[in-house]
Amino acid sequence: MKPSDIFSVAIRLLGLFFLYLAVRSAAVLLTSPPGEVAWGFFLQAALYVGVGWWLVGGASFLMERAYPTEPGQRGWRPDGASLAIVLMCVAAAVCYGIAVDQVTVRMSSESFTSFHRPVPGAVDQTLLATYWGIVATWWVGLLLGVPLAVVARAGSRPKRPVGSLILPVVCLLGATAACAFIAGLVGWQLACDGAAFLDRRIAGGLPAGREVPFHAVTWAHAASYLTGLFGGIVVMVMVWRSRGPAAAPRDAEPTAAVERGRSDVFGDL
Repeated sequence: MKPSDIFSVAIRLLGLFFLYLAVRSAAVLLTSPPGEVAWGFFLQAALYVGVGWWLVGGASFLMERAYPTEPGQRGWRPDGASLAIVLMCVAAAVCYGIAVDQVTVRMSSESFTSFHRPVPGAVDQTLLATYWGIVATWWVGLLLGVPLAVVARAGSRPKRPVGSLILPVVCLLGATAACAFIAGLVGWQLACDGAAFLDRRIAGGLPAGREVPFHAVTWAHAASYLTGLFGGIVVMVMVWRSRGPAAAPRDAEPTAAVERGRSDVFGDL
């Protein structure tokens, strides 16, 4: 991986962080009372969106000044396939979150009611798990999708199509689900053995006898996030390495042909 590639990935990761800040600002705007919203929040969110989008798009101004001798890195913009990769990762993360929450909400509904903000109209467990399955995972898919699109499409190496990334993402979700299941069992057993404890404030908000399922759900959710994080990094590295070496510059092809011709000529002599 060349320094210019590392710099390009770092720029896009920084842009992803700015988009995350924009999402947090938007959350403040949506949850604040109408009379308490300041115009500074709107300007702040707009600034985060603008800077984040520019950085995620490649920040050609910075790339041209950091690596002016590598025109192949200039002006790269996410194409349709890159957007499809991001949307695929967001959809996969949301589907995983909804599926897992449908199980965990029935194990410990207190994890979704007592320790989360109230959801108006979501009185049914299925609706509650669907809501939190979307809210708690879409940004994880975004954090995975944007860097994955970069390592799969950016640069002069052969680009990976969207279809070739479905299997790695499915395998990542399968490994995440397996780790969540194992972690839930471990948390359940530790709680039964008295080896896992809850903070008094948390334990005080739970009905009697509901500590063990709460432990299992907490461990399963934590394992999902950690496995998704480290597993996503592994997938990105594998995708980047699978793209092979960078394509040779066009002006180098005639030179190579001339050298081959010379070798043939001298071989005949």
